[in-house]
Formats: sequence, structure tokens, C-alpha cells
Amino acid sequence: MKKNQILLVLAAIVVLFQISSCSSEKVDPTKDNFLNNLSRSWTVNNVQLDSKDVTNAFPGMVISFTKDGKFTTTNPVGNLWPASGTFTLQASTIQNLFDLTRNDGALVTVTQISSSALQFKMTFATAPGGRVSSVAGNYTFNMKAP
Repeated sequence: MKKNQILLVLAAIVVLFQISSCSSEKVDPTKDNFLNNLSRSWTVNNVQLDSKDVTNAFPGMVISFTKDGKFTTTNPVGNLWPASGTFTLQASTIQNLFDLTRNDGALVTVTQISSSALQFKMTFATAPGGRVSSVAGNYTFNMKAP
């Protein structure tokens, strides 16, 4: 009888420990959660280049990301956003987010994401192609899900 009581007390202590440790854990979104939000088609809401509105330079641009690390762009803009490519996720300095490193080496810093809005920043330093794609600087893209 005493042995059963000891086992019951030990089991209760283990359950209480598990409950208390679960409630104090911080829940961080995983890469899967991030990819679930990212993996959709995003249309340009507005774009800034060094704090100046350049949205008109991206008419009809849509970027579609997939969970398997690929993207396609409708109405791409030179090397700034090519027609297609791949990306990998990297740890971000912003809690609960990830940065994207494209296959061309461009770093895309995601600053906000939800199921309906995406904001990212990138620095474009090279100048190949036409007028829009040749403008180097710091870009901020505000995208929306259709």
C-alpha cells in the first residue's frame, strides 16, 4: 500500500513538473510556420528605394514562393527580382522571422509577415539591364496576398 502511495506521489510530481514547464516555455514559430505564411503569391502594395516611393516601377509584379524553396516572379524587374530562382532560409536578427538567401546570393531580410501581408528589405548593389533594374540602393517591399 505504501509503495502505491509513493508511486502516486511521484507520478503527480512528474505531471505537475511537465505542466509548469509547458506553461513557462516560449513558443517560437518554426520554419514550417514561417514557410506556411510565405508560401503564396504576393502582389506589390508599395516599394520604396532609399525612402522614396518607386511603386510605379513595379507594375503588376507578383512574387510566388513555395515551401520547397522556389520562387517565380510575374513581371520581373531585371536582377532585382528575376523571373525565377530558389532560396534558403537563414536565421534572422528579428525574433521569430527568417531571412531568405536567393540562389543569386541576394539577401532578402523579412521584417514582417502574416497570412495577408509581407514586408522585406534588400540592398541592390549591381546595375545590369534597363533603367529600373540599374538603380542601386536600399529597397523596402510591402506586399499583400490577393
